[in-house]
Amino acid sequence: PGPCSSEITRCPNRIDGTLEGNVVRQLLSFASEGDDRIRAYLLLPDPKRFPGKRPAMVVFHETTRDTLRQPVGLGGKGDLAIASQLTDRGYVT
Repeated sequence: PGPCSSEITRCPNRIDGTLEGNVVRQLLSFASEGDDRIRAYLLLPDPKRFPGKRPAMVVFHETTRDTLRQPVGLGGKGDLAIASQLTDRGYVT
């Protein structure tokens, strides 16, 4: 086993990070099964507006061309940007 063999950590890597308005959007990658990796966005609310511990929610997406981008507001349909809307309300998504 290497340094990232823990089933708990799953070897997360930060690919990209952006501050947009009051939301920090980070693109992450983590180990799945075998050599497979899964990419996902982590959205964090502004700690000045929402101090302390925050509730978290997993946001699922449709299977479309913009699958990964749609829930965080980077797809074409703003009404499906559910993760962004929840993060604006103080949730970690």
